[in-house]
Amino acid sequence: MDEMDMKRILQAISLQGSVKYGEQSGPFLDLLSELAKEQKFQAIAEAYRLFSSAYPANAKFVVSKIPAKIVNSYLLDGATTPIVHAYTAWSQSASNKDWGERLVDALHNPFLFDAFVRLTREKLIALSQHSCSAGRAAVSFRYQVQEMSAGGVISWQAVEALSGMIISIHNSNDAGEFPEIDRHLEEQYAIKVQLTFKAHLKDRYDQNSYTWTYVRGPIEVVVHDIPRTMMRVSRT
Repeated sequence: MDEMDMKRILQAISLQGSVKYGEQSGPFLDLLSELAKEQKFQAIAEAYRLFSSAYPANAKFVVSKIPAKIVNSYLLDGATTPIVHAYTAWSQSASNKDWGERLVDALHNPFLFDAFVRLTREKLIALSQHSCSAGRAAVSFRYQVQEMSAGGVISWQAVEALSGMIISIHNSNDAGEFPEIDRHLEEQYAIKVQLTFKAHLKDRYDQNSYTWTYVRGPIEVVVHDIPRTMMRVSRT
């Protein structure tokens, strides 16, 4: 954070309770809106840390306003109609009901807060592109299947490239079927697809790289699979 932003933060904090503002924390709340528009999310986290130290009695009220500041001054600021529609669908998804709480939890780490906010924007852009006509370029969701081993038990998980989220994969699925990723896409992005291999939909499978590619209108889902080992015997 540069020196000028620090001066702005300290000035806003010093104006706490100013009679010129309708709200006691008005100057600081206005600054949060400005920083969000400027995409200075690390500065927002640092600003809140300083404010909460100076005025702990007002910290709960101020932090309750931060999610709305991010939405109105960044996520939807100058947003196109597809992004607005995407936000509506995304915000109503059951898995995103606690987004505001998770955003606030990330405030303790400026770098984490910055990444969390920007990742949310990326998700909305991906979802908005999905909502456009099928003539648009495909939005690609990519997953890497990994083998896990704990206590002699082998399991598998898929890691989403966009978010780093981990989805457990069951080996009992038929080849080319990933219902767990289906559910993940619906819960996280309100996208309903069926990841069952269908050649007539231009789905592809590369035997050399174990890669499944599913095409569903403007959506492309790529799963980089691996050979599945049911049992591994080691000699002692």
